[in-house]
Amino acid sequence: MKVLFLNLPHQDKIVRRYMCSYNSPSFLFPPYELMQAAACIKSWNNAEVFFLDAIAENKDKDDCLDHIKIVEPDFVISITGIESIESDLKIIDYFKHCLVNVMFAVFGYYPTIFPREILSNSKVDLILRNEPEETLSLYLKAWEDKAGCAAVPGIAYRDVSSGIVVTAEPERIQDLDRLPYPDYGMIDKNKYSEMLVGGPLGVIQSSRGCPFGCTYCITSHGRQLVFKSADKVVDEMANLKNAGIKYIRFIDDTFNVDKKRVAKICTKIIEKNIGIKWTCLSRVDTLDKDVLDMMKKAGCVRVYVGIESYSQKTIDYFKKGYICEEINNKLKLINKAGLESVGFIMVGLPFEKKEEFLKTASGIMASDLDLLIVTKIVPYPGTPMFEKEEGRIDFSLFPYASDFKEKASEEEVIEIEKSIYRRFYFRPMQMFRLFRIFMRAPRQGMKLFISFLLFVFKKKENKEHPDFL
Repeated sequence: MKVLFLNLPHQDKIVRRYMCSYNSPSFLFPPYELMQAAACIKSWNNAEVFFLDAIAENKDKDDCLDHIKIVEPDFVISITGIESIESDLKIIDYFKHCLVNVMFAVFGYYPTIFPREILSNSKVDLILRNEPEETLSLYLKAWEDKAGCAAVPGIAYRDVSSGIVVTAEPERIQDLDRLPYPDYGMIDKNKYSEMLVGGPLGVIQSSRGCPFGCTYCITSHGRQLVFKSADKVVDEMANLKNAGIKYIRFIDDTFNVDKKRVAKICTKIIEKNIGIKWTCLSRVDTLDKDVLDMMKKAGCVRVYVGIESYSQKTIDYFKKGYICEEINNKLKLINKAGLESVGFIMVGLPFEKKEEFLKTASGIMASDLDLLIVTKIVPYPGTPMFEKEEGRIDFSLFPYASDFKEKASEEEVIEIEKSIYRRFYFRPMQMFRLFRIFMRAPRQGMKLFISFLLFVFKKKENKEHPDFL
């Protein structure tokens, strides 16, 4: 049995993950979830596994089609993005039109919650819902044994007599330690890097799930937290270092949600002298001085923090569960530990007015953040925000759309982003910080800086600026 794992081509340099997808023109993550599934099928099913990352290799759909024809796989497995869902499925339709005897399977967030809609509007043969590893393994075993697949949990497919079949909900994987390590020999590791940190970059997901109730957030497979053991995590780090990886990004929804576990991981990193730099994502209220100090000693160089807003009204709407006045005191802990801090801010909620913007702008200006990333809030189906505001949201899979009906124009939201960036970055001390960070990766830094200047100073055509800019 031949199985090709394909990170689908796209006109932009995008990162596809289960919980999010985003454009990354100057850096790129390895397609970890696709690599993890490939490792499992190679180990558990003894399949002949092939891998192509069309994003990293800059392959278009015809290049990929030629590659599929050369490999002659029985199955092609892909993860779909979120914003790219429609274009991803169109590419699979193109492949399927040319290769009718090859089975195409997808997994990801939208395939999980909209299996019937996707099967009805695409040529995809099989959908793997939720965590793909055990589901795909069971399906391939049934396929090899020429047995029926209706008993395989977590799949959706077409049946000649029954139409579209969606099988039972799969159980969460409780033992992440049994998942084999992704094989970085399948990819060109030199094509992957962390923004303004460096490469070659490896990725680790040391836990799945998130216990917090943020209304806007897609979690990695639910609220239940499932952890890899500290030993497994540190061994995986050592494995990556031996494979030539120099930096690691932990892609857990919230890496430091369990302080004791983080301390145990850091202790083992230090004891085993792993000697590799890494970054992670945190919430504001999980930042802890002692843990941050230990993370620094264990090789952590940067912490990303989901701040989202400095308006208490917005924070309460998001159900973040903390007080805005606490944010900057918590952020100071990162810098005091000698770590770099990157903050995420979201804009574009329909109810946000001048007051919310000014509070956020003031909070950012008073923060110790090294870098700031501003994004537009998007209401995704399946989230508490979507369920609460469904009547006020314009959502469609085909054609793809997901946005508030009553909202500021796209141009106005972009102008808000620009204004926040200008206020934050164009200060002497912040420019000095930015220059120092850019010098770590001069080529990437220059590319980012030019793109940044073009973005923030591009004139808006035939529109009045919002009165709070």
